[in-house]
Amino acid sequence: LYLMRADGSLSVAVKEKGGPVHDVAWCPTKDEFLVLQGDLPCVVSLYDGRQGKMQLDFGKTRRNTVRWSPFGRFFVLGGFGQLAGDLDFWDRTSKQMLGQNRYECCVDCQWSSDGRSLLGWTTSPRMRVENRLELFDYLGRRLFKLDFEELYAVSWRPAPGVYEDRPPTPERTRANSQVVETTKKAAAYRAPMSSGTLAARLRAEEEGGARTTARTAKEQAAEAAEAKVK
Repeated sequence: LYLMRADGSLSVAVKEKGGPVHDVAWCPTKDEFLVLQGDLPCVVSLYDGRQGKMQLDFGKTRRNTVRWSPFGRFFVLGGFGQLAGDLDFWDRTSKQMLGQNRYECCVDCQWSSDGRSLLGWTTSPRMRVENRLELFDYLGRRLFKLDFEELYAVSWRPAPGVYEDRPPTPERTRANSQVVETTKKAAAYRAPMSSGTLAARLRAEEEGGARTTARTAKEQAAEAAEAKVK
């Protein structure tokens, strides 16, 4: 992945430790961009748009899609396609994860014009079954779900210049907004003669790199130096 200027004055490689680049998204209001890079669980990093230097590290996660809200305050990380459909809702300003949820078989998603709600959809012909749309708030709470026999396209009605950027509501925090699904989860399948070691290792890899607060480049370097000393 390279950051280049049209006049040729800059050409710099933007990378962590190699591997595939799953998604890249420029912030709509600032000169910076998010990158999801590396083998899963991949590294999620924020870079400045002038020199391509890493600004924030959001840890490792099994996500392959990033979508910014219109004001560049919130963004969501999604695990779509062959992944389970997990969603992580982040506040760029506070560097905090606000909430999580899951939308299985989601084809794509889009933020509303006011930057407070995320609409996801499952459409044909990509998915022939369970066509629907689901709406979430910026904390990851599912607001409603609407099913269709066949759904081909979904989009928000544009409303440019109508809304202004707003921070999260003070009374609503990650601590009191964690999503708890009421559906009972089925027990995980374990193949005959399997010890479950591989599944446990995959869970440990994801949980070990997961983070709810982003680190700056300096904090990351200090942590790496401390690890070498130990």
